[in-house]
Amino acid sequence: MALRWEDIDLDSGVLSVNRSLEQARGELRFKAPKTKTSQRRITLPNLATEALRRHRVDQLKERMALGLGRDDCALAFTTVTGHPYWPKNFSKAFTKIVRRAGLHCTLHGLRHTHASQLLRDGVPVQTVSARLGHANPSITLGVYAHLLPGMEQEAAMRTDEALKKALSE
Repeated sequence: MALRWEDIDLDSGVLSVNRSLEQARGELRFKAPKTKTSQRRITLPNLATEALRRHRVDQLKERMALGLGRDDCALAFTTVTGHPYWPKNFSKAFTKIVRRAGLHCTLHGLRHTHASQLLRDGVPVQTVSARLGHANPSITLGVYAHLLPGMEQEAAMRTDEALKKALSE
């Protein structure tokens, strides 16, 4: 909700997390992320970069049609008038869209799904931890350790293959 276009390098496909948006006591406030490691750079998949390019063009067209002009410091995701979304309202709208599609998922659930799939695909826990902005990999392991038992079998199988190869040489 606090992502600005200046935080996204569409040419290199990198997004920088520099701030968060807090909703408290009926007010919106931009603030620094929770921890030092929450402030981070994330490499985006090409599909996300292309979707962001299309979104940027659509957003600029919408601003021009409303007579708002270009705003290079603009938020990447805003209401039609260019104001930040209230996080609770955005979450409610997201939930409505997801349910209409026959799914049951929260925004935070997408974060968990992303991390889970990366770990299942063998991405190192340090990399997953950095993408999530965790202070250290032990936090990531504490949340996602239940996903790793199958990986232990994979490690044993790979070790077996390496030993067989070494013994046959």
